[in-house]
Amino acid sequence: MQRERGLLEIFRSLPSPRRRASKSEFSGISVAPSSALYLAKDPEGRPSFLLPGHASLPPVRLENLEVRYRVRCRIIANKRSIDIESATLIGCLSTDEDLQKYFVEVLGAVLQGFSAGSGASRLGDLVEALSELFQAASSEPASTAQGLWAELMLIDGSTNPRVMINAWHSEVDDLFDFSAGAERIEVKSSSDKTRCHNFRYEQIERIPGLHALIASVLVDRSARGISLGDLWDRCREHVGALPAQQLKVDSICFRSLGKHWRQWRDVSFDYHRATASLAFFNAESIPKPVAPIPAGVSDVRFVSDLSLVKAIERMDVHATESLFAACAGLLSSSGGC
Repeated sequence: MQRERGLLEIFRSLPSPRRRASKSEFSGISVAPSSALYLAKDPEGRPSFLLPGHASLPPVRLENLEVRYRVRCRIIANKRSIDIESATLIGCLSTDEDLQKYFVEVLGAVLQGFSAGSGASRLGDLVEALSELFQAASSEPASTAQGLWAELMLIDGSTNPRVMINAWHSEVDDLFDFSAGAERIEVKSSSDKTRCHNFRYEQIERIPGLHALIASVLVDRSARGISLGDLWDRCREHVGALPAQQLKVDSICFRSLGKHWRQWRDVSFDYHRATASLAFFNAESIPKPVAPIPAGVSDVRFVSDLSLVKAIERMDVHATESLFAACAGLLSSSGGC
């Protein structure tokens, strides 16, 4: 097993398979206990992971990813030939160095955790999540780097990032960014030094049994700030022992940024300015169009100036593992400027 060096360094050190090697022959090395996972280099020099086992599920073939089951293959490791009768092959089909780097380092960490502590029955869910993730990496962006940065900042600054990530929206266009039980939080960011934010009417209307908060953040681009990529990685580290949550973080980030994820990972904002400006407002108090909305009118969207509204000074926390409890500490650290 090789874990002392980083997975990317290990991959780059692997020799290329011999020129006339078949598609089932790889250069590789074990990177998990009991040879439960191999990091490999295919005949075209692209990274793959091999999980010995007899899982049988429909194969996956995407632009940047392939998954095949019950693959009979040979691994050449330190001039020693290892024949594997049946394995799941997860391979990166892209020649893009950035995507290969992500595949090896990030997916490798997830697969190490999966192979070490998860049963084969969860393999299908893992592959489905990977498929969605790699499709998103080449799609059109669904959000902005600024908006995603603000959400990641809230997760990173909370006292319980795992609770926050569990509550994070499954779809980019969900009504609220965070939902758990009867609690909702919608994050709004502004770069023009005002608290004028765009809203959907459904986000601020009173719904019996639900308590919704608006988190308002003022952001400034700063070359010396914290990059979106840094926050992305930090949020992954917060749930390092939970592969499913790691994949959720990656999936939301990729869906938000789409094919622009590489350059937008480098976008930086002033973290201290943002956290100092963070303020929470009861959704019901947000200035809004006069109700009731006329019959036949739907999808009402408007801009509201939150500087006209008093921010809350404390959160009504009913459970220590709740969404609001995870964010309560942010109130004392922010100035609401």
